[in-house]
Amino acid sequence: MSSRTPITAQVSWLHAIPLLMLMAVCVVGGTLLLPQLGAGTMLGMAMVIFLHLMARMIPWHHRAAIRAVKQGEFAKAINHYQESMAFFERHPWLDRYRGLTMLSLSAVSYREMALLGMGMCYGQLGDGAAARRMYTQCLEEFPDSVMAAYALRFLDAARDS
Repeated sequence: MSSRTPITAQVSWLHAIPLLMLMAVCVVGGTLLLPQLGAGTMLGMAMVIFLHLMARMIPWHHRAAIRAVKQGEFAKAINHYQESMAFFERHPWLDRYRGLTMLSLSAVSYREMALLGMGMCYGQLGDGAAARRMYTQCLEEFPDSVMAAYALRFLDAARDS
């Protein structure tokens, strides 16, 4: 079963600056290594693609959680989100500098995404109390989390009806 669960991405254009700089360094470096017409540019772009593929390995549990959500396996997704949170608690600098470390343009940290994802999954499983706890924890740790604030208002509206 493939779900069409909405997952929203918030982009930080500030994180695009290091990515563009990295691309420029790779292309210039490739051109210096292989000055033949176009070969250096191709080498530089191949290096960017290689770095991107390597960087995708870091948030493995986060990507596994999203796959589980898309398949409607919400309990499995919660486990992956918990693993993702634990990983980024042990390595907060990877999340803080995600523009460089994971070539991520996300404006939302992986820890915040994990809390939001767990809240959504608990809601899909019918556990409103656990969903509320996740969104509340998210707002405590990330007071500017618009998604957590909206989710709590949605839960309040559902409770009051």
